[in-house]
Amino acid sequence: MNRYTTFCLSAAVAILAALNAAALGPHEVLLLVNTNSQRSIDIAAEYARLRSVPGINVVKLGIPMEQGVFPVGISAEDFTRRIWVPANEAVKDRGIGDHVLVWIYSVDFPTKVTMTPQVSINGMTFMRNKPVEAALISNGAWRSPLFTSPINAGGGGVSPSQSFDVSRAWLGDDMPLPSMMLGYAGERGNSKEAILDCIESGVKSDRTRPTGTVYFVTGGDIRSKAREWQFPVAKQRLLTMGVASVVTNSMPPGQTNILGMMVGLADLVPRQFGRFLQGSIADHLTSCAADFQTPVQTKLAAWIEAGVAVSSGTVVEPMALWTKFPCAWIYVHYATGCTAIESLYQGVSCPLQLLFVGEPLACPWAPDASMTLTGLEATVVSGIVAVRASVASRADRTFSRCMFLLDGRTIPGASGIKATQAGGGNAIEIDTSSLSNGPYVLRAVAYSTGSVHSQVFTEKAFVVKNGK
Repeated sequence: MNRYTTFCLSAAVAILAALNAAALGPHEVLLLVNTNSQRSIDIAAEYARLRSVPGINVVKLGIPMEQGVFPVGISAEDFTRRIWVPANEAVKDRGIGDHVLVWIYSVDFPTKVTMTPQVSINGMTFMRNKPVEAALISNGAWRSPLFTSPINAGGGGVSPSQSFDVSRAWLGDDMPLPSMMLGYAGERGNSKEAILDCIESGVKSDRTRPTGTVYFVTGGDIRSKAREWQFPVAKQRLLTMGVASVVTNSMPPGQTNILGMMVGLADLVPRQFGRFLQGSIADHLTSCAADFQTPVQTKLAAWIEAGVAVSSGTVVEPMALWTKFPCAWIYVHYATGCTAIESLYQGVSCPLQLLFVGEPLACPWAPDASMTLTGLEATVVSGIVAVRASVASRADRTFSRCMFLLDGRTIPGASGIKATQAGGGNAIEIDTSSLSNGPYVLRAVAYSTGSVHSQVFTEKAFVVKNGK
């Protein structure tokens, strides 16, 4: 069989139902892989499969071992040389910079950048590799432009939750670059199997609208006192959203429906608390949760091992500064329909020393919607092809904007491709004579109205065959 025949056999079943309905989408992700690590390759490949990350959005980097292990720290110079520059060059060369909003690191990348003061790899990425005044980092006084949560110990006012594309629309070039790590597999970290289970938990949580409970645990420890002023206002807002939460001064043992947990302790055993629901977010405000070189204190890996989909911790001593840790309002953002990564970055005032670990695109409160494509029923096409996208939503959402991507690049806009968008934006005509003969994948993405742009997408594989 020739390559067209082989491709057509697989393309015959390539009209897909809705692949995802969330705020941030997989086409907006840059997935970074350490090619010197087989588990980094394997975990990234599985993530890309589960989340339908376009192949063009996967960037291969080489982070070498040092003395037989992957380093926890990386210098600012090596971060620039080994990660920042090659990843950005790949984005530019591939023509996907118009829609990439976040970076996702697979495993076996450094967790922190050894500058003064130290920051996490997520923090360095967030700053877009630009220096921030050292005192602002140390004191937790640097203010993230994405922070939309209670802003002072009196409760403060808050802005509406937003998806990252909305944030970029008004921030423009000042938009930071959020990132997360799929897992930490080094010493005191998680096994490959636990990391894959964590990812699967996040993926399966989409659109489940869980009925579990968020536990806000108070206590006499300074770690708890640092943010317990936030708990009552978050509890009240969650109540209006139909999400149960409890403010308690005792650890909740043996629960079966834990949706989230915020604790302020140095040492704890998350498994003892009970069953964490798919898509759950939990952390314990302490100094060394992501300082994996230090043997003291419980690491964030314990939450992942217990079944949590997302956790976080600082990579260096943060002091008991609430601005450096997730705010209780993250659960409000989550219940509004934001993904986990959008909820976290809107819920931390100064995230520069935090390492975020888990499934970034988990979205339990995503709307239930589906999309279909018409006009590409044939798997082999020629001439002008007219395609129309239609969205059926079983939620109170209107999907009014649509974008199209061919092999991961936006059209119209991709260099050399003749295409015209019409029909109010939900239809496109592609002149296949501007394409080389061969296989392609068209992805359509529809965005809802509102400050949280939920999205749904589908794709169709086809073959262009013009002439003989």
